[in-house]
Amino acid sequence: KILYRESDIERMLNDGYRSAYRLTAT
Repeated sequence: KILYRESDIERMLNDGYRSAYRLTAT
């Protein structure tokens, strides 16, 4: 079973959002 912690999910979302923002900010 794969269990995701709120902290892990938030961390992943933050990373993805940051990378996407970086690409868009170019």
